[in-house]
Amino acid sequence: MSNNHNNEPILFDSLSQRDKRSLIFHLLYASESNDYQVNIESLVDNLNRGYDLDIPINNDLVKTAASVIDQRETLDNYLRSSPHRGLSRNSS
Repeated sequence: MSNNHNNEPILFDSLSQRDKRSLIFHLLYASESNDYQVNIESLVDNLNRGYDLDIPINNDLVKTAASVIDQRETLDNYLRSSPHRGLSRNSS
């Protein structure tokens, strides 16, 4: 996914599953970067305008990102208590 240079919105339905997963991570990162003070609708609007996208607000991608944001403390606690928490990305 890259910036669209013909000023036509990139249709959400034309995005690959990989692009859609990437958008979820972009939304999560943007929310964290703003200390969770910016609502999901504004984050989606910023992505739509910044990358000429047409991400609908009421779709599963946005709902998934919003759910992860809403449940972040529960998820963080789970990850902290996980028996695998000591594993690093470099573990074999």
